[in-house]
Amino acid sequence: GKQWYQRRVRGQAIIKHLKSIVTLLIDYMKVKDIEEVRLSCLKCLKLLLVHGWPRICTHSIDILMCCVNVLAESHSDENTTVYNETRDFVLALKTLCNGSLDKHLECLKSFNNKGVKSMVAYVFEKKTPS
Repeated sequence: GKQWYQRRVRGQAIIKHLKSIVTLLIDYMKVKDIEEVRLSCLKCLKLLLVHGWPRICTHSIDILMCCVNVLAESHSDENTTVYNETRDFVLALKTLCNGSLDKHLECLKSFNNKGVKSMVAYVFEKKTPS
């Protein structure tokens, strides 16, 4: 009853402001030197996947390209929390968007960056729950 209604209202509010929220988070993800900022943005993006899922695919290309930039910058150390969280987020985004990102991810295979290539391989080989 009440929990379902609260989640629905929260989801509708997020969808109403999704474009602004995504734009703001993408801008903050561009901050290179502060790992905590990027991790907080990723946490917010994960929440958007959960509560704004009906419309998140509309913004998936912009979000993916932002994640690619983060991965390209953090490729020198693929064991960082930012790298792993970003890679796992891209997998969740790919799963939610049900194949609509596959073409874009395929193009990234030719991207000349170890971190991005590693993420693409991870995303395509990882089995996601149906």
